[in-house]
Amino acid sequence: MSNALIDVIMQRRSVRAYQDKPVSMADLQQIVTCAINAPSARNMQPWRIAMVTDAGLLNEMNAAACRAFSADRPEFAQPGATIFYGAPAVLFVAGRKDSTFSGIDCGHLTENACIAAQALGLGTVIAAMWRGAFAGPEAKGFMEKLGFSDEYEFKHGISIGYAAQQPDARERDASLVTWVG
Repeated sequence: MSNALIDVIMQRRSVRAYQDKPVSMADLQQIVTCAINAPSARNMQPWRIAMVTDAGLLNEMNAAACRAFSADRPEFAQPGATIFYGAPAVLFVAGRKDSTFSGIDCGHLTENACIAAQALGLGTVIAAMWRGAFAGPEAKGFMEKLGFSDEYEFKHGISIGYAAQQPDARERDASLVTWVG
């Protein structure tokens, strides 16, 4: 028995190589619409998101994030190091600092965005390492450019684009599931 939604969920992979091809504004808008229709505790919608397609800004933020991690992870000090893998669009997610459930609510939003992108034939990868860009001296400027006020904290970014490769599924550990009842 086949189900289109289940098929899309099972096909989704973390994509770390993208084609040099822009994503249509209609597809990006559809992804955003699906993202913000995620459930949230008491419908508080404790998120702010910013869809960035400006390559200059993405490269600037990528450089700041790589600098932040280069002391602990030497590969990020290498020329060409990347957090977003050259994707033409990145959806940045921030959650309200005063919301107990913003972490999980932003997780719901993120999953909706990734599943919507997959359904549209696009690849995604979720990267929390963007937080390096929001920890250094440029942090306030980046928050302002993305429209994130001081009431929000950065959570992660989602690279979005046409996959240049489709990774195989990794093994899942069914022994981590407990059935009760």
